[in-house]
Parts: sequence; C-alpha cells; structure tokens
Amino acid sequence: MAMKKNQDSQLVMGRYRLGQLLGSGNFAKVYKAHKVATGEAVAVKVLDKDAVHRSGMAEKVKTEVDVMRRVRHPNVVRLHEMMATRSKIYFVMEYASGGELFARLAQSTRFPEPVARRYFQQLMTAVEFCHSRGVYHRDLKPENLLLDARGDLKVSDFGLSALQDGRGGRQLRGDGLLHTACGTPAIMSKLEEIAETRNLDIKLNKRGRVEMEGGQYCRRGTLVIEAEIFEVAPSVRVVEMRKIGGDSPEFREFYRQELKPSLGDIVWSWQGSDSPPTPLLPPALRQATNQRP
Repeated sequence: MAMKKNQDSQLVMGRYRLGQLLGSGNFAKVYKAHKVATGEAVAVKVLDKDAVHRSGMAEKVKTEVDVMRRVRHPNVVRLHEMMATRSKIYFVMEYASGGELFARLAQSTRFPEPVARRYFQQLMTAVEFCHSRGVYHRDLKPENLLLDARGDLKVSDFGLSALQDGRGGRQLRGDGLLHTACGTPAIMSKLEEIAETRNLDIKLNKRGRVEMEGGQYCRRGTLVIEAEIFEVAPSVRVVEMRKIGGDSPEFREFYRQELKPSLGDIVWSWQGSDSPPTPLLPPALRQATNQRP
C-alpha cells in the first residue's frame, strides 16, 4: 500500500484511518487511529516487512503476536487484530490515551505513595498473569507501561518477550532459566553491577525471581536469596527477598552496608531462614509496600 504524505488521510485496509504518530523505532511506527465504521480510537503499529527481515526480527515479531494473543488481561494492552499486505504488517491495538508512565513521571518527578502503590499493584497483577501463561516480558520499564483514560496501567511492547514454549527452540532451559541477556541497560537491576565486584552469583529463574549466591561472603554453607525486583520508576523499586539458605556474619554486614544502600529507594520484605517458603505473589508484594525500609 502506498504511503501518503498526509497521514491523516491514510486508510489501512479500508478499515482504520491513521492519525497522529505516537512513536517510531527501527522498523515500526505506532499511530493513533480510528476505526472507520465506529469511530473507535485504536493504536496501529505499522511494521515494514523488508526491514523486519533484514534485521532478523521475523521470529521476534511472530513471538510478539503469539504473546499478545495469549495474554488477555485488564492491565495488558489488548491486540484487537493483525493484518498484512505485501510490504506492511499492522497490529491494531488498544489505545492508551494517558500515554507513557515515563512521560507522567517526567512531569511529576516522583509519584505520591498511593499513586505509586496503585501502579505497582497493577503491574504485579499483570506480570503474575503473564508468567502464569508462560510469558516473560524482559523489558519492563516506564516507557513500556502505558496509562488509559482512567489512569490504569497497561503493559505494552512484548518485542523482547520470551515464551516458555516459544518459537525458534525452547528458550526456557532445563535448569528453569532464561539465558539470553536482554533489556534496557540503563535500568537493569543494580544487582548485576554489584555481582561483578562482590563475587555474587546471580541467576534469574523462570518465576522472575533472582537467586543470589553469596560466594566469599558466606562461610557457613551457601547463602541463597530469592528476590524479585520491579521498578515503577527509576528511583522507585520494590524488592521481596526471602533467605532460603545458610547464613554468615560477613554477608549480613555486606547486606547492611553495601547491598541495601546500593539499591536506592527500596522497600524490603525480609524473611529469615526458619520462615516457611512462601510464593512471591502480588498479595505478598502489596503487603511489602506498606512496610518501611
């Protein structure tokens, strides 16, 4: 389909009229659009087929479609339909009129605690649902979290996501881990930085938890900590930690002096080694947000 200079007059398959350009990437553009028959506002992601194939992203696009079709949740952007021509692929999606959480944060600098808690709870609910469907987003950041007209959070952009039973070979290996490093370096967990200088062996398991082995800081057996870290803004992070292994005074001192301060404005929930194992689910995390560091 020939691209017209006036995007306001461009029709997609005679069904959607493209309007304002909302964002663009290497091989895709996202427009606000309206359904011709009803006037309903939608978002249309337009991908250039040649650019997708040249960049080797064809399988990732197929994975993104698979993910959005299997994940139907109030806090996940909905895929209404997908269409294609010889040169273009069109994702017709739910339109989030509130824009990116990143833009809202840039305006406010920081959110009031009740607002941050609300966003966090909605994010946790969406993440848990995705994991229950074997979907791992792998690029959660404020730019990929949208807000609808009511201010509810919507997870978007599953372009880097992995499927437990995904295409192109099984991405989740026998050890229950995803082994591909991906995401946005600027907001990847501070734990990875700390690991390099403090002899910590850190692994991300299939539930999205971090398994951290203390190495030289653990002299009475192995200390393993399960932690789940989620960022609702660059300076607002929540961690649910559960110690499930041994212990040592050395590690406790390291935790108190270096690990906890390095993670910034963080809310901690800590359980001792004698505590029964509990799943790191949204209810537990919601309770953690009411605690102080």
